[in-house]
Amino acid sequence: MPALQRDAWIHGAVTLTAQSVASLDTGSARCVMSWYFDYPETHGKILKIMELYSDTRASGTLFGMAKQACESLGDQPPTE
Repeated sequence: MPALQRDAWIHGAVTLTAQSVASLDTGSARCVMSWYFDYPETHGKILKIMELYSDTRASGTLFGMAKQACESLGDQPPTE
């Protein structure tokens, strides 16, 4: 994927990760947004990890990194 498209995908994936948990867990949503947007080095780290683990799904890699930074991410039980 060309660099501009890859960067846009990462930006969108981070934003959608935060949005997908925001209604149940605003703290985790804020943490994800802060992890990516407040720390410029995060983008480069994501790229390095995706390159290192290129045989895994990019979405899983990104979620795993976000979960490592924001430990409560995804811990909310599903609602019915």
